Amino acid sequence: MQTLSPSLPIPSAQTNEISVYTDNFNPVNAAKTVMKLNKAFPNLGSDFVSILSERVKELKISDQRLLDSVNYLIDNYHYPTMTIADIVSYDKKIKLLTYDEVMKIHDQTGNAFKIYKAVDMGQKTTLFANI
Repeated sequence: MQTLSPSLPIPSAQTNEISVYTDNFNPVNAAKTVMKLNKAFPNLGSDFVSILSERVKELKISDQRLLDSVNYLIDNYHYPTMTIADIVSYDKKIKLLTYDEVMKIHDQTGNAFKIYKAVDMGQKTTLFANI
């Protein structure tokens, strides 16, 4: 059974989703990525950069998640004022399926268990992810 990183949140009962990011927070990489954002948006100011750096550190946002967030904003941001929430709220998630849901897919395709793997989320019910 696949065990997910302990830094990943337990999925909410409403969405059954988890983040795809399993890497860790590294302060050196975070500083480089925040500086990249500051270069792309020089009008953000030092207070914005300082507060963003604090939030990224406190939330322990993974290196790849922060980089993907910054790259997404560089490529897509259109509004006049960016907020810290625009950066720290960015995430990619995958849906977790129940055994019954995987079995329905397996009945249709015959290969669901090659695509979906059980993940240990510390819950009574086993959930499956497309890994």
